[in-house]
Amino acid sequence: MAEIDEIVEVNISRQPSVASMASFSEHLIADQFNPVGIKPRFDKKHRVRIFGSAADVAEAGFSTDSWVYKAAARQFSQSPHIKNIYVGWKAPGGLADSKITISAAFVTGNVVALTLNTVKLDDVSFDTEGSSNAVVEKIAAQINERFAGQMDASVSADNPLVIEIYGIIPSGVSLQVTGGTSHDQTVTATNTPIAADASWTDALNAMGNDANNGFYACEIHSDVQADLQEFALWVQANEKLGGIVTSDSTVVDEDSGDIADWLKTNNIDRVFCFYHPSDPYFVSGLFGKLLVKHPGSATWALKALEATATVSLSAGQRKTATAKNCNFYTSVSDLPLTRWGKVGSGEYIDVIHGCDWLKAKIQQLVLTTLAQQDKVPYEDSGIEAIKGQLKAGLEQGVTYQILKKGAYTIECPTADEVDAAAKAERKLPDVKFNAPLSGAIHKTAIDGVVTL
Repeated sequence: MAEIDEIVEVNISRQPSVASMASFSEHLIADQFNPVGIKPRFDKKHRVRIFGSAADVAEAGFSTDSWVYKAAARQFSQSPHIKNIYVGWKAPGGLADSKITISAAFVTGNVVALTLNTVKLDDVSFDTEGSSNAVVEKIAAQINERFAGQMDASVSADNPLVIEIYGIIPSGVSLQVTGGTSHDQTVTATNTPIAADASWTDALNAMGNDANNGFYACEIHSDVQADLQEFALWVQANEKLGGIVTSDSTVVDEDSGDIADWLKTNNIDRVFCFYHPSDPYFVSGLFGKLLVKHPGSATWALKALEATATVSLSAGQRKTATAKNCNFYTSVSDLPLTRWGKVGSGEYIDVIHGCDWLKAKIQQLVLTTLAQQDKVPYEDSGIEAIKGQLKAGLEQGVTYQILKKGAYTIECPTADEVDAAAKAERKLPDVKFNAPLSGAIHKTAIDGVVTL
């Protein structure tokens, strides 16, 4: 023991960390695309990547004409905007992990030429490159150059005589070696096909299981109604918030048969739909604009978006869309405004967003209390501790205008009122609250009389 401890003894214990809480401002855009040449790599083990700007998306290898890039650009064009975008990958067919294995090292004087997919690569000289390993690396570099966007070749430091290829399957692989004393080198190609995702459900499940699975809001690149229905059911089951933009004119011209009608009929309350005939990036901009707000604190109606064109609709078309709880973006007295900020079931988006956050906040507060104390006693004092954290969560709901001020009530049993079976399980039942929503004003009617 140090001498100072004999005079001043200090003991510090550390409480467990505060329980983590899910983020409600992270946005996923999901698409089926060719991943070859994109860094960091998208594959079966890496379904979601996170980028901090549209420039980052382009630098990763996405074409500036791609849906992914343009959706990201729309998000980041809002002011202010959320700071990250999650990109999710739906695996297409025709991809494989392949290996080209060279049977023996090259020697002085060898000149090597590899042929694959009927393309003969340039000769590579051992004497010029300086080593067998460098020859193989040069061949891999040629593959990347000749088959850019189709194959992604690399050489492992642990096995430099194996070229690993991600992308289309190499075929007709052969090796020609001239010069030097050894021409015995041969090549063997092996391919492991990468299965395409059979459905959007499979793809989204894989994204949800990815290490980068912290997204809450999500959208997919499809205008096919069956895909959108599948997406909506996945969002509903996984307690996310989904956005759909459709160019299907049935939404505004017919009474039924479209995705908005389907969302309403199936009471989908976690997916909203906007009609826009020419803007497949609309939802990306909306999420970029509104997710920066604290969940529940802002209505998603009557908002203007940057870099986004409005839609011209007749009164009848607006009425048809509104009857299906479909949203639209029009100009009102020269002001571009979203209307009316509803999900398919007819609830408002901000209510879903806010209540999801409120649930997570209450869970975080109560769990932290249970975890940080040695024991929360099954007595009235322990029940009051739980009640206190519930109240703290509801008060934050009031602060962010999710709940009506001064209107919520909480009911808790006393310890004596809880039956023995519940006490034996150490479970506190019948904790209830009633909290009216704050709501928002979207419309008004004003009557006036003007007199002389």
